[in-house]
Amino acid sequence: MTTNDYVSIFISYASEDSEKVHPFYPMLTKAGAKVWMDKENLLPGQDWEFAIRKAIRDSDFFLIFLTNNSVNKRGFLQKEIKVALDVWDEKLPDDIFLIPIRLDDCVMPDSLVKFQRIDIFNNQEINQENSNFTKLIEGIVFGAEKLGKKLIQSNNDYQLLTKRIQEISRTKYFYEIEVTYPQLESLKQYSYDDVNNFLCEDINDVILDFRTYAIEESGSRRKLGDINSNIDLHELWINHEIHWSDNSLLSLEYSIFTLTPTMAHPNWGTITYNLKLPDLEVVRIQDLFRQKSNYLDVISELCIKELREQTGEHDKDALTDFVLPDLGSVIEILSDYYLTEKYLVIVFHSRVWPHALGRKDVQIPYSKLAGLISETSVISRFLHNQEYIR
Repeated sequence: MTTNDYVSIFISYASEDSEKVHPFYPMLTKAGAKVWMDKENLLPGQDWEFAIRKAIRDSDFFLIFLTNNSVNKRGFLQKEIKVALDVWDEKLPDDIFLIPIRLDDCVMPDSLVKFQRIDIFNNQEINQENSNFTKLIEGIVFGAEKLGKKLIQSNNDYQLLTKRIQEISRTKYFYEIEVTYPQLESLKQYSYDDVNNFLCEDINDVILDFRTYAIEESGSRRKLGDINSNIDLHELWINHEIHWSDNSLLSLEYSIFTLTPTMAHPNWGTITYNLKLPDLEVVRIQDLFRQKSNYLDVISELCIKELREQTGEHDKDALTDFVLPDLGSVIEILSDYYLTEKYLVIVFHSRVWPHALGRKDVQIPYSKLAGLISETSVISRFLHNQEYIR
C-alpha cells in the first residue's frame, strides 16, 4: 500500500479537550486513515500556525470535536474552523469534508449548524460495534469514494507516521528547509527504532550539508555587500513516498530538490530504500534474483526498450550517449529501484541520466522476470500470485 492511498483526516479540538479527543487518533488510524493531530505531528521548531493551515488544506476530511470548552473559546481553534470553511467553499455541494462531533451536550456554533453532526458522548463508544463511531467511519467511507480513495485495512504490526521538519531563516542567514520522512510506530511489542534511525540517517546528512552550505554562502555574500532575503534564498525540499509496506518489506523513496541563488533551475535527486522487516536488512537488486542468472541482461533489455519509447525523437542521441553503452554492465545504474505488488521499478535520475531528460521510471512486471527471481527473495510471493502470471 502507498501513503497516497490513505484517506487523510485533520483533527481539530480545544486544548482543554485533549484527553477526550486523543483516543480517536489511534482508532481512526486503525480504521485505515492517515490522521493529522497537532499533539502527534507538530515537531519542535516548526511554524505551528503554518503547519496547521497546510495540514487542513491537504486533508480529505476535517473533524471538529465540540464541547462546552470549545464552542465558547476564542483563539486559534476558531481560525482552524474558518480555514476549514474556506476549503469547504471550494468543494461541490454534496461533498463531505467538515464533520462536527459533539463530545457533550454543547450548543452547535451557528457556522457549523448546516453540517450533519454526530454525537459521541462516551469515548467507550468508539470500541462498540454499531456505535456512532461506526457511523462516523461510514460517513468518511462515503465521502472518500467520491474522491476515489478508501480506508486502508492493514494487518501490519506497525503504522506509518509522517514526520516533518521545517526551518525558515530570514534574518542573518537566508534558507528554507521543508522535509517529510516516515517513521514506524509499533502496534506490538517489537521495536522499530533501528529502522526509524536508518530512515533518518541519509536525510539528516543532506539537511546538515545543505544548512552548512547555506550559512557559509550567506556569510560570504554578506561580506560582499547587501544581501536580499528573496534573491539570496537557499531552499531544500525533501518529500517521501511509500511504494509498499507490510510486515516483511518496506519500499520507499525520497525526492530531493535544492535551489540556490546561483542555480538557473532546481537540482533534483532520488534516494530509494528497500528494507526487509522486522530485522533491518537492506535489499539490493541482486538479492532479488537467482545467483548466476542473466537477470542484468534481461532487465537491461527491458529498460532500453522502455526508455526508447519514453524518450522523444530529439532526445534519442542523448539516450544513446549516456545510457545504452553502460546499462547492461554497470549494476550501480540499476541500484535505485523500488518495489510494488506488481512491478520492479527502476528509477533513472540525474546521477545516471541527463538532467535535461528528466526522471524516467521503468516498470517491469514480475511475470517478465519469472525463472530469474529467487525463491527466497522478498518478491517471490508476488510472482506466485496468479493475477500476475501471464
